[in-house]
Amino acid sequence: MLLITFSLLLSLTIYSFTFAQSSNDFLGIKLRPEIQTIIKEVERQAGEKIYAEFVRQEDFQLGSSFISNRGVPVVLIDFRLKNDEQKLEAVIAHELLHLRLRFNDYPTFLFSSTV
Repeated sequence: MLLITFSLLLSLTIYSFTFAQSSNDFLGIKLRPEIQTIIKEVERQAGEKIYAEFVRQEDFQLGSSFISNRGVPVVLIDFRLKNDEQKLEAVIAHELLHLRLRFNDYPTFLFSSTV
């Protein structure tokens, strides 16, 4: 699992910006209270702050999220969304909901074009 996570991170982190995260300011934008609540829930369940950054994603992929081997929730957002706050907030919320499902023991589905 460590190898997959590490290779995923390497393939995604070609171009990145990292911001200090808080429940009020996430990747440089102020989030709606409902989304701030999800951040607090995920961080409480993880016992860790969410690590988030802008990275270059694959074509047609705007974001990704996972829980690291050390239990840190990770959110990676395509850097092309950096200047579009409306889309950025929507993708952040989408990825946070994936993390919430994972911390609540819902199954993870991975899709691959090689299967």
